[in-house]
Amino acid sequence: MPETRQDDFDFSSLSLKDLIEARDLYHFHLMSKVNVVGTAVGLYLIRREEDWPKPPPPGEEGKPYRKLTYPRTFDNSEVRDYSWPCIIVLVRDWIDESDFGKGPHRPWQIVPKSLYLPDGRVVPVCTVLAPPMPQDAGPPREPVAWPQATFGGGLPLYVEVQHERHMATIGCLMSDGHTSYALTARHACGEPDTEISAMLRGGLSRIGVSSNRQIARKLFADVYPALPMRQTWLGLDVGLVRIDDVGQWTPNVYGLPPIKPLFDIYEQNLSLRKMVDKPVIAMGAASGLLRGKIKAMFYRYRSVGGFDYVSDFLIAPAKGARGSHHGDSGALWHLQMPGPDGREDTRPLPERDLRPLAIEWGRRCLPRATSARPIRWLPA
Repeated sequence: MPETRQDDFDFSSLSLKDLIEARDLYHFHLMSKVNVVGTAVGLYLIRREEDWPKPPPPGEEGKPYRKLTYPRTFDNSEVRDYSWPCIIVLVRDWIDESDFGKGPHRPWQIVPKSLYLPDGRVVPVCTVLAPPMPQDAGPPREPVAWPQATFGGGLPLYVEVQHERHMATIGCLMSDGHTSYALTARHACGEPDTEISAMLRGGLSRIGVSSNRQIARKLFADVYPALPMRQTWLGLDVGLVRIDDVGQWTPNVYGLPPIKPLFDIYEQNLSLRKMVDKPVIAMGAASGLLRGKIKAMFYRYRSVGGFDYVSDFLIAPAKGARGSHHGDSGALWHLQMPGPDGREDTRPLPERDLRPLAIEWGRRCLPRATSARPIRWLPA
């Protein structure tokens, strides 16, 4: 095999629940490593230059497989059809195994290759280089011909707070059956009754005020009661803007095909094979068209006061695509369904089947990584 693994264990049989149980049991052990910046669950990432499994030549049956040891990143690795379930550990520096025990690298600071549960189950660990990066403004987006008179998803939203202007992205138009709202990030729309503006070709125009229907966080156990994760908050950061004039709005996302029914995510249909490495697309007000892939789930990004904070999805930009930047919070990520041939759809964007999946609540201080949250908690 292209990666070292223990043949005595069938890692492919591990479930999402197994991974979460192991990560929860070993979380403090992993986060105590000075080099670790976060953990997630997913499928093992194989370096693109690694050989695919194949029978050894005659006479070389006992010869070890070639193993590459250079830093593994989201950019230079991929999920393959034989990738096995694992816990992903993100580190700020890539330290060779032989360097532990030398200089400042203490032997006990090495990230283990496997985690052992009390009942004998073994869960593999995939280490990924993800050094924290400063939040910068990023490159300017390509010129956009904003709509003349119709608001919709993907447009920039502005809030004046303490004599400073803050920008976010309108996700889409939503309704509870009585009142219509613009979906965005809670930290962008602010306290209830805050005046909100948006950009059209003619400049800024008031669109409404922030609603009191906001969600900052929920206990993980309340959202996923069958998954064993203790003392954990699920970061949501979802806010709604109560719009003034629904006649000025389209329910669609600017630059994307007409919006379709959402891709429903709930506890019983959630699986690694269904979600990990699947292509997603969004329209950010700061970055324009965003293309990415879901690289991991339940990314643990912070610990405060004895509680951990988790994001549902960790999205990395697709190869050659730009990453998200400040101002893209609130963008609506769409899951791209397979094309007519059952493979990844490469048809022109207007012809693709895109299903609303999650709202972006922030770019993490990792190389080109984004956190997103499913939208099922919002008004339908």
